[in-house]
Amino acid sequence: MPILIQSLGLLHSYNKKIVLQNNDKMPKTLRLGFIMGGGVSLGTFSGAALSEAIKQQIVYGQYDTGKKDKDEQPIYAPYDAIEIDVFSGASAGAISLAIMLRILVNPRDKYRFLGYRSYEDLREALEQKLSKQFGGKLIELKMQYPEKYEQLLAAQTIQDFQDKVWSKEVDVDRFLGTGSFDKDLTDSASFMDRGVVDQLGVELFQFKVSAEERLKNKILLGDRVLFGCTLANLSHTLQKSKRTHFDDSNKPSLIQALNDSSVDRIHSELRVFDLNFKAIKETEGRYYPLRWVQYHVGSDLVLQQQDKDKNLYEKEVKNLNQNDVWREMAATAIASAAVPFAFEPVVLNRYRYEFGSEWARELKDKKSYPFTYVDGGLFNNEPVKEAMRLASYIDTTSEHKNFERQLIFVDPDVTELENQFKIHAHEKLSIGRSLFSSRTKVSSKSTVLRLFSGMTYILSAILNEAQSIEVGKISAILDQFEHRKQMRKFYRSIVKGIPNDPQIIEMRNFAMAELDKVRSKLNLPDNTLQIQHEFLRIIKEEHNFLGNYIPLEDERLLVDEIHKFVYLSTPSQVDHVGYWIFILACLNLDIAMNLVGKTSKTKLIPIAPFNFYEEGEAFKLMPLPGKGMAGFTGFASIEASSYEVRYGKYCARRILQELNLTESNQQQLKLPLRFDYGRFDGLLKSNLRNSIVKRVKEIVPSGFSAIMPFLGGYLKESVQNFVDRNIHGNVRTESFEFQIRVPSDLYVLKGFSPSGAAANKKSLQAISIHGDYYLITKLLYDFEEEQWKGAHTNFMQNMYIDQSKFFEDIAMLCLELPVMSLDSDAYLSPNPIFVADVRAGLKSSGYKELSAKNWALKSDVLPLDKHLWGKDKWL
Repeated sequence: MPILIQSLGLLHSYNKKIVLQNNDKMPKTLRLGFIMGGGVSLGTFSGAALSEAIKQQIVYGQYDTGKKDKDEQPIYAPYDAIEIDVFSGASAGAISLAIMLRILVNPRDKYRFLGYRSYEDLREALEQKLSKQFGGKLIELKMQYPEKYEQLLAAQTIQDFQDKVWSKEVDVDRFLGTGSFDKDLTDSASFMDRGVVDQLGVELFQFKVSAEERLKNKILLGDRVLFGCTLANLSHTLQKSKRTHFDDSNKPSLIQALNDSSVDRIHSELRVFDLNFKAIKETEGRYYPLRWVQYHVGSDLVLQQQDKDKNLYEKEVKNLNQNDVWREMAATAIASAAVPFAFEPVVLNRYRYEFGSEWARELKDKKSYPFTYVDGGLFNNEPVKEAMRLASYIDTTSEHKNFERQLIFVDPDVTELENQFKIHAHEKLSIGRSLFSSRTKVSSKSTVLRLFSGMTYILSAILNEAQSIEVGKISAILDQFEHRKQMRKFYRSIVKGIPNDPQIIEMRNFAMAELDKVRSKLNLPDNTLQIQHEFLRIIKEEHNFLGNYIPLEDERLLVDEIHKFVYLSTPSQVDHVGYWIFILACLNLDIAMNLVGKTSKTKLIPIAPFNFYEEGEAFKLMPLPGKGMAGFTGFASIEASSYEVRYGKYCARRILQELNLTESNQQQLKLPLRFDYGRFDGLLKSNLRNSIVKRVKEIVPSGFSAIMPFLGGYLKESVQNFVDRNIHGNVRTESFEFQIRVPSDLYVLKGFSPSGAAANKKSLQAISIHGDYYLITKLLYDFEEEQWKGAHTNFMQNMYIDQSKFFEDIAMLCLELPVMSLDSDAYLSPNPIFVADVRAGLKSSGYKELSAKNWALKSDVLPLDKHLWGKDKWL
């Protein structure tokens, strides 16, 4: 989320006039990586945006040639080739990316899933859709760039698959076993049926053609592709957080003991699949990261590898044309999206080499173990960091040099974060209904309910902090101080002129040692992330400053010059030594800032639901309609899903164009009409209610089945209220407690049905608190509609008090509700309670109307530092 917020300004800062000319003679490749976070119910937006980004880059993708026309405007040219080689996903994003990867491996074998009898029928439908969208541009592409034309067909195939999966195959009836998919889920260990997702995995990933046919239609993918999924292991992995400085032996023994005993318990994991569409040789084990799962095109083989402690591992590398390979990747993506409680946890078979030296000592005799996993987005739902590392690795190990790197980050769930002040754990009273009379009543909140209320905030705080052991934090701080000490020492020598050879060598060795640590941490082979690789990266980033002194044009000569400075015992004697010292200083600065291996040339492109309906000086984010009810709305509403598909396509096209990454085009993908929330009608709400009630009844233990008939009406009403309040995911609401002091228990607070009609069963009787009588209720305030809502008010925004008589209640008093805003003290209070004393108004005869000024605000939250004891009596 922070990356998206930071990127908002980009949409305007890049908006310059484009002069498109195709006169750049140097062939250029665009390398694409995709990053996707969670949000299963918003997969419609993500899938559409992801595939549309590929389509737009194929048809209109362009880069700045570095030249300018006579009007000093930049000249742009189309890319000669496009390839996709990095996928990094969390939660449902991992599933979307896995589907995309599988389709690009063979876009021709799953046509039946889309309802076609043959691939030829599918191809004809794809061409019709693309012709409607791109018009004459499609004909031009087919005639002049046949390879790009085939790539565009593949991208449209991805879009059709994503639409079918997220709009039609994933819905509330399938997940809850209702409607036309009725089934008994009593024995299911989660609220929703994970079997729906498992079956999709079978249908989408399993090859049902011969082995030789499976990979021959691969398109858009690079020769080597990295696919990373975040996972949350329910069993923790122990990792040492020990510091490893040059002079650790000189530290006090107490500090050494602390380092030796410091251990982090790690649940968050990243599983990386390394897909090689060529053969790996048995002798090449040292060139591949130990902890990644490698596949290749060739006979199964065993790689001999070792970790940093020289422990040996035998890694089996399977052929990419085997279904076992795709079953492994599909299962990992499903595990990454196994939202706790919503879906059952997933068991994955993990290999010893994937954990290296951190493999549990109790499992030392096992080559693999079935660990249990839940949603990877639980601890890491924005896998941008992992994507940058994967892209950096593949870019530095590739032979192809003339390319541009773009990482496209798709995130549909981007509601801007709000401050939270009210803490429900402070509430002491509960408003519910009597089990036998069904009348509304007020009672003290049980210990269990208060504990549960507090637990939700504690759990949220824990997850928000992404906690780690304090020793590890201390160690990181000390490391930063050590880096600063080294940098200051080096910079002091620069101030006095060119440092001498021992000073340069000391700093050079320090950089090499730090790169060794980073390489070990990222599980990279020894031949990657070397000091010469980082020198090359910095030289390319600083070519304008270094161009006159460093041989940039002749790469062989450049490498020779780098080696002289990096490995000679007299580095101060090389030509232009001051500039080489500048490069070394830049490298150490990157080390201190944790930017090693990350090139500033990589473009990070955010595709999210920006609000293009209200354009101003800066774009803002817009919640999607499918977000309501924690995502249930996205599963239940076809209208919401259809809108999100259209808006996802538009956002992808518009954002790429705003950033000058694609040619300006006006004829396709117009801004869709705003979504009409009136489409969330009574039938949709009723179906949602019935589905949720059915599933709740199945979850209730059999021992309580006898009382379910009594609870049926209450359960339906409670769920209906939940649906009504939460179906709009973008509405800000908050509940508030009201206490009205009355003369006796003969007074009742009038109840209303959702339609506004009087409802006697919802009326509340006065209760005694410390000998005084109060009418107590809770109301919900909708800050967008600026209205109070609940069982004890109506559209007039009043409360009504009646006096109980033998045969009927007599209307006695009307009390106007208080004015509310986000700036009010009530909203900012941790436990706001509105209090009104209406005894005087009720003692006199006749019907009374009281204004909102009769309300006073109080809070029973007492800061301990103010109330631990009273006034100081001994002054």
